[in-house]
Amino acid sequence: MLLAARSVLAGLIVAATVTVVEGAADAATIVQPATSPTVVANAPMTVVATGFKPGSPVFIEQCDGLAPTTQDWSPTIDCDNGASPPPAIAAMNGQAVFPAAKPDRAFLPFQGESPSSLFNCIAPGSHPPANTLPTFSNCQLRVSSNNAAVTDDQVFRTIVLSGRSVPLPGPATSTTVPGVSTTIPGKHAPRRTTTAAGAAATARPKPGHGATLVTSTTVAGSHVNGAQAAGATPGSTSASGSDGAGVFALSDGGVTTGYLFVLIGLLLAVLSGVIATRRRPRVIAPSVTGTETADERQ
Repeated sequence: MLLAARSVLAGLIVAATVTVVEGAADAATIVQPATSPTVVANAPMTVVATGFKPGSPVFIEQCDGLAPTTQDWSPTIDCDNGASPPPAIAAMNGQAVFPAAKPDRAFLPFQGESPSSLFNCIAPGSHPPANTLPTFSNCQLRVSSNNAAVTDDQVFRTIVLSGRSVPLPGPATSTTVPGVSTTIPGKHAPRRTTTAAGAAATARPKPGHGATLVTSTTVAGSHVNGAQAAGATPGSTSASGSDGAGVFALSDGGVTTGYLFVLIGLLLAVLSGVIATRRRPRVIAPSVTGTETADERQ
């Protein structure tokens, strides 16, 4: 009899413990921010929620201003997880943290059209975007164990957008033009390569100095580097001396050939004079006596 009473008592204690644990899990709440905050769009903010099952994933997303008790309310329609961070893992005390110090884990409230074009979130008194989506100035953040379905542990906190927004880094763009290729990765200084007939120029950003350029130019067999030339500054092109051969550079093939043609020309001129002299006709004076002598006949 005593053994049976002890067994019943132990069962009641276990059941009470399970009930307390489940009740704690169902009593999810957002502890930070404690009240409806004014936030800047795209700026990371810290969100802390408690009351979740230890070791379970906890999700956060931004929703419109409708209450979850509204008929046909659904997190797939009234919330947009397009800008949500990865889920946090609830600690042993049931707490889930989305820290602002970790941009890949922080909650980023958006302003204007939602990432999946479901609704608009705007600052109070501002003009809505030029679209046909429903617009709210009382959007909410939602923390739950499932961002695709209604859950018993979902909790909400209204956010007030300030009207200001932190610009997000844009995607990398690439532009190609005949002879010119430009790539702009996000906010970084451009790296530009330009190629023209007879010349090649390359411009690269100097490390630590934004878009300072160093130009290297190659023209007709000569090479000038703006960063290596004496007295040159980054971004300028300088050249010293001349790459052409002098008139006494006999080791140069072009100069030697020129001298050879001049010598041949002089020889031809002398030979032409000699030949012209030899072919000149002799003038014979008429005989005074009227009779040709033997010399005259010849």
